[in-house]
Amino acid sequence: MKLYIGKGFYNPKGELARKLGVLGFLESSSDEVFEAFGGIGVRTVMYGIFGRAKKIWANEGNRRIFCELKANILINSIDNVILTNQDIFRLCLKLANEGKKFKFLDVDPFGSPSKYLPYVFLLVKPGSFLYLTSTDMPTLVGNRKGDDWRIYGTYIPKIPIYPEMGLRALIYKVWNVASSLGMGIRVMFYLFERYAYRVFFQFTDSPNTDDLGFAYYCKNCGNFGVERRVKGICENCGKILTYSGNTWIGKLKDGEFLRKMFEASVEMGWEDAKRYISNLLEEPDLPFYYELSSLRVARIPRRDKIIGVLRDMGFVAGKTTFSSTGIKSNIRFKDFVTLISELG
Repeated sequence: MKLYIGKGFYNPKGELARKLGVLGFLESSSDEVFEAFGGIGVRTVMYGIFGRAKKIWANEGNRRIFCELKANILINSIDNVILTNQDIFRLCLKLANEGKKFKFLDVDPFGSPSKYLPYVFLLVKPGSFLYLTSTDMPTLVGNRKGDDWRIYGTYIPKIPIYPEMGLRALIYKVWNVASSLGMGIRVMFYLFERYAYRVFFQFTDSPNTDDLGFAYYCKNCGNFGVERRVKGICENCGKILTYSGNTWIGKLKDGEFLRKMFEASVEMGWEDAKRYISNLLEEPDLPFYYELSSLRVARIPRRDKIIGVLRDMGFVAGKTTFSSTGIKSNIRFKDFVTLISELG
């Protein structure tokens, strides 16, 4: 794989994300890719070489960057590529009017993808897959009050477990737009990076309202959880809870899909992707996690020791990809704090 990098944006830290997109594409049983924001063509080339896509539609609205996209397609001899230099809103409307639908779409804009979703979703149908990126981290981690409601339609508080809170708010936005078109979503996997969220979706034929609810966090004692109706008071200390919602409280991964991706990563020899997928498979698919660094306990044992004890006690427990000091478990908050105090 060769790359011409001129003045266009290229992020070498995004290598894992690009590999996960290719692996997801391979398991989507699709032979065509629609890339809404092609950039300089790094993903385009990877879908062509490693994804073995039979047809790629890559669009880039910036003319200068579009020239770099064309150059990278040429020097890598990628065939069966349609390149367009159009405004993405107009392009989506044009293709929708022609009745065009895609089974696999890659949407990686600068900042938030929210304003593009109603247009891009005109090109999907139940069964389609979407690989979505958001670099709107200030809003999604709770640093921009007001923008969370305006952009994502939900409140996002700034709390210790903000990495997962932001991800679930982003997923809720995708669900919201999909449901307005009569579709539901299934989350196949995610990747949290300090500068971006990546989420891989599959669309379903009806909105799944059972996966919506409210996430809460107690700023007094640290208790957290999800519920479908707001109670308002912390059952652990009696103080008022902080809520995020509506939000996505459903699953964040599809085990069978990830196992197939893992097998493909082994064949590719992509060790970083293999390692991440393995970690994600081992992570309990529970809403939110215990952030050890925020617990008000004098001494905190090693994370591995805590997880081992929890499993010996019969609880589900494991590491989380959101934090190097986080633990996902189905033990109650009060009992968890008591256990940490005894172990410390």
